[in-house]
Amino acid sequence: MRLDGVEVKVNVDADQTQAALQMLDLLPVDPWQIFFIEDVTAGLSSSTPLLDEHLIIRARQKTQGADDVTVKFRPARRSQLGSRWLGMKKTKDGDLRSELKVEEDWASGRRSLGISLTAERPDGLVAAAADQGGVAALLTHDQRELIDQCAGARVNLDVLSPLPAVSAMRWPAFTVPRPGGEDLKVRAERWTIHSLDFLELSIAVAVDEAQACQSALEDFVAGKGLQVSAAEAKTSQVMQLLVATAANPPA
Repeated sequence: MRLDGVEVKVNVDADQTQAALQMLDLLPVDPWQIFFIEDVTAGLSSSTPLLDEHLIIRARQKTQGADDVTVKFRPARRSQLGSRWLGMKKTKDGDLRSELKVEEDWASGRRSLGISLTAERPDGLVAAAADQGGVAALLTHDQRELIDQCAGARVNLDVLSPLPAVSAMRWPAFTVPRPGGEDLKVRAERWTIHSLDFLELSIAVAVDEAQACQSALEDFVAGKGLQVSAAEAKTSQVMQLLVATAANPPA
């Protein structure tokens, strides 16, 4: 059954973020804006009903390169995907590219399967949706179809809302030597929203190399005197805070 690879992630505890930036020589860069999408209808039994169904919809407004939107199921099952999806990888609509991935996410002791379909979007579309709503227009036909076929519950895109923006700094990948193997290509990304501050280091690797690469990445972080966070996944923490902020915006 299809498995494209593993994304290994290490999060640094928030109280070490500034020290980590200095140790890794990560200078400030222009931040992206990340918008998560949720159902914030008053009176729901859950504050994050889509996330509870393992569905994440995320839009990114970038400072360089095309903006994009991702529909992701995590944790997911490969059996959610029919043969059409299992056969899809990269597609193109004019100049806009899309890619479907089936990969495992590893973070500390947590491992889960993720299914994601990311599509580049025309300039200005993400900003307009964040400002005016209109979530359905953000998604491609394939993304809407993926939600219809794979979500555990019916999703009416017309009633969903973009949550307040997360500021994200993302740096070009840097190289970390790995004894006995190929060097790691490490990507650093920092998310900040109100009291939350995350620095995540990640690598994308082949399945048969994942265990060794995870150990090497964690050893690299420990060698810098940094503590690997064992806290709840950052997306869950961020979305819970964003929903609370949307319900009670600052005066």
